[in-house]
Amino acid sequence: MRHSKNLWMLITIVTGSLFILAACSKDTTLGKENLNENNNSDSDKEKVTIQVAFPLNEEYFDGRFGEVDEKLDHIDLEHVPYDGSIESLEELFAEKQFPDIIIGDYPPIRELGIEHPLDDLVEKHDFNLDSLDPSLLSYMRSLGENGEIVGFPDGGSFYALYYNKNVFDKLGKDYPDLDKPMTWNELMNLAKDMTKEVDGVQYIGLHGGPAGALAEFAAPLTDADTGDVLVEKNPQFKKYFELLNSYYSIPGIDNFDSEDDPFAEEETAAMFISSNNYFAWGFGNPEPEEVEHIEMAPVPVWEDQPETTPAQNAWVMAIPDYSEHKDEAFEVLTTYLEPDIQIEMAKTMMLQTPLADNEVLEHYGSEVPSYENKNIDAYFFGEAAKYEEKQSNWDQYVDLEKAEERLREEKTDIVTILRELAEESEGKIKSKMKSQ
Repeated sequence: MRHSKNLWMLITIVTGSLFILAACSKDTTLGKENLNENNNSDSDKEKVTIQVAFPLNEEYFDGRFGEVDEKLDHIDLEHVPYDGSIESLEELFAEKQFPDIIIGDYPPIRELGIEHPLDDLVEKHDFNLDSLDPSLLSYMRSLGENGEIVGFPDGGSFYALYYNKNVFDKLGKDYPDLDKPMTWNELMNLAKDMTKEVDGVQYIGLHGGPAGALAEFAAPLTDADTGDVLVEKNPQFKKYFELLNSYYSIPGIDNFDSEDDPFAEEETAAMFISSNNYFAWGFGNPEPEEVEHIEMAPVPVWEDQPETTPAQNAWVMAIPDYSEHKDEAFEVLTTYLEPDIQIEMAKTMMLQTPLADNEVLEHYGSEVPSYENKNIDAYFFGEAAKYEEKQSNWDQYVDLEKAEERLREEKTDIVTILRELAEESEGKIKSKMKSQ
């Protein structure tokens, strides 16, 4: 399967996603002791149907929630298909269908005014928030107006630096450290050393650029309240663009227009940053022998934050305010998050667990043949960056990808690029504000 030339950019600006810190976190339990207020057994409860709006097909829904449905005798789960858009939800409502749980991106829920923060249910049922990955929990809070928990994360994002041992051997380079990440500058230096022609073959050190570097800052593009554009004011953006420029400045490395994937197909690229699903979509669910020459190391880090990996995001599992079965819906979500259920999904990589639970992570990929004897611990290095600011609706008016393309194609200086990006974005935002 071929890559889009902008895949790494999409990954970088978190469209799904960035990384997990759970390997370093303590084991926790979910704290559901008070979920049944009257301590009644399931058989004593009135049977209810909980409808779940889920953007994927029935088979995938069953893979995620089948065990939950079996475990809760007093609850029947019903999959409600929708495409994740606000229009799709509006169509459901027009048909008098009102799901008790909505899973997907959060903006449609907020725009329709049907949000119901989970804070009261968390307190009522004594749910242990420490069981969740801190970066994902910070993301859930960043979606709220005042730091409330808008929902639970349905999963996470695991990423690594993949490298081709055959290319390293051909070019006479030592393999990356399996336990300690390179800094981004070290990665650029290695990529430069490995971008050369040997025996008539052009090799490149790193395909796709420094994916994940910007996400390690978890920096908002705009102020959520005022719409002020921050790309010039926050020095982290200049730092990121300088790194990006160092990548584009390596002679011969810019291979975005290649017809074939230089890492998975041509084997002319030494390294590539991607998610745990890379074996599936990059190599087509390979047999172990087909990827013997591919290994994973931790994703690179910034020198001044050596254990901070890219921030995570996820679909939100939300309970809308109109639901008449909020307690039961909450029980569905907390059951979904129980370690035994998460372990079964972790084994097959059905889900990148949102739990900060080492016991779950120990099983990750254990039933996926292509991951046999691979350095899966690379996914779990460090701590993912946390979102300190509220997610801004104005970020969508900042075309960061276009600015990155300008740097690549026009070689314009960084100060000018960021200034013009800020000016263009401010114009769009002011125009939108006037129209509201």
